[in-house]
Amino acid sequence: KTLAERDALRTQLATEHGADAVALEKEHEAADAALLALRRKERELLAAFEEKTEQLRAARSRSGPPGDVEVSRFRATLSAEGIAHQGLAEVVEVTDPAWQVAIEAILRPYRHVILLERESDRYAAWALGERERFRHFVVPERETAPPPRPMSLAEVVNFSEQVPRWLTDLLNRIRRVEDAESARDLPREQEWITRDAYHRERRGARHLGRPHDFHFGELARQSRIDDLEDEIAQLDKQLQAIRPRLDAASDKLTGIRQRLLGLQSAQLLAANTEKYASAEAELPAATKALTEAIAERADTRGALDEVAEKLRGIEIELDRRNREQKAVDLRLADIAREHAPRRHAQAQRIMKLRRRRRGMPAHWMDHADIALLADKYGDARGARLQLERLHRHLDEGDWITDISVLTLRDRITADLRTRERDYGDRQAYCATASRHTDEARAAYIAKLRATVRQYGKNLKSLGDLSNVNVDCPTPHLDNDDISLGAAGLEVRFDFDRKGAVGLNDGEASGGQQVMKSLILLIALLMDDARPGGFVFIDEPFAHLDVANIDRVGTFLRATRAQYLITTPVTHNANVFAPAQLTLVTRKKPPAEEWAPPIGVLTREL
Repeated sequence: KTLAERDALRTQLATEHGADAVALEKEHEAADAALLALRRKERELLAAFEEKTEQLRAARSRSGPPGDVEVSRFRATLSAEGIAHQGLAEVVEVTDPAWQVAIEAILRPYRHVILLERESDRYAAWALGERERFRHFVVPERETAPPPRPMSLAEVVNFSEQVPRWLTDLLNRIRRVEDAESARDLPREQEWITRDAYHRERRGARHLGRPHDFHFGELARQSRIDDLEDEIAQLDKQLQAIRPRLDAASDKLTGIRQRLLGLQSAQLLAANTEKYASAEAELPAATKALTEAIAERADTRGALDEVAEKLRGIEIELDRRNREQKAVDLRLADIAREHAPRRHAQAQRIMKLRRRRRGMPAHWMDHADIALLADKYGDARGARLQLERLHRHLDEGDWITDISVLTLRDRITADLRTRERDYGDRQAYCATASRHTDEARAAYIAKLRATVRQYGKNLKSLGDLSNVNVDCPTPHLDNDDISLGAAGLEVRFDFDRKGAVGLNDGEASGGQQVMKSLILLIALLMDDARPGGFVFIDEPFAHLDVANIDRVGTFLRATRAQYLITTPVTHNANVFAPAQLTLVTRKKPPAEEWAPPIGVLTREL
């Protein structure tokens, strides 16, 4: 620095004699403003450095997420009112760092939720939240988290305290998958999320975004510490960069002021010649010392970082063990509080039982006898109730003391034996009747099978007459109600080899529907004695064209059946071709008393 001052004086000496006073004054004003700006920037950097350093110390001394001004103010209000509480981020620990991003993305809307330690404080806390207009949930209902479902998001989360039920339900509902492709085999209604926070729910799938900082678990604290350390390092670099500029600006301003005060550079050089010579002689040693100091500083900083890393690991492990110990202590306290009255009552019962057993006979304590009594009465209360009932029954009951009651008992016993013999005989009769019924049922089923087979043959023969392929599979018939109840005929017709149709009329044309009905009806009346039977057919030719009318008539004549056909008078004489006897009737005219006589037409054979 001294040598730099000497060089500046030499340069100044070469230029100052021709300097203009006005220009020198302006240069002084600009140098003063630059120095003030640099000092203001240095103060701002120092204030930010101190603030971040204080936040780093606070973050290292406690666990939890980064603070929020509104949340911190509301929690301070709760503490001032004596309302014990916790933040949700303080009880959630992520056990698998690979899923930290997914957990943070899902729980982002709930990171500032306040959990009350006493449910009785709910209305007081809600009143404060209403007054302060607190925008986050204040939850009084908490319970122990249930076991996590396999492969759910709850499986990578550990709760150090009781939490709301809706939180565990939310995490258990979401399944962890590696990527969207691996979720292909999951059910359609399954909700899932990837490590990178790509989330699928009932509305669809979307990316929830990667959080800039962590709020849940130890990683949240470490993330905050790392961010603060990075910010402090940046501030330190800025301070180191601005200080040489500040020194240079200060020296420049001092030189300008000296020139303004009339101090000449030559006089300054002459006055400080000895100091400058000494500084030039000490420069190599100072340079070497500076190099060694920089190297030593780098080594010290590396060792400091290693120690800080070890200390951070120790703090993490200590915090984890403290939480585990706290959870165990709370569990032990709960167990002791829950079971202490029961243990005391059990001890009192044992002492009372021991006192009573001292005066009991030996056979009263036999295990076999006790087991029989337990099967009979259930417990001591049941035995006492039975004893009281018997005493009350003996005391209050109306008992018969007449000796003739014994004779009546013998007579009733004899009647009972006689009725038992009669009952045995009737059982034999019933067995015989049941056997006969089964045999008759089997004979009926055999007849039913023969009838169904004959009906199928009749259908096929009538189909051959009408050039229609009829398929009627034989149903399965067994000697049981279920088989008989489910049995039925399935008949299919193939007209013109265009595909088989069933009994549904919507699958066939009008002529095909008439042919189906005639085949099914006439087949029922056919047997060996009467090949065609007698059939009453109402208007079979209605809505049929000429070809189908001829087809139906040809079929009726070929069946050799006896039939009665009704048809309206029509210009198509083919409707009368199947009939050997035709009766023509007409309505009674309104003016006549009687209807016209019936016309009779007989076909010559």
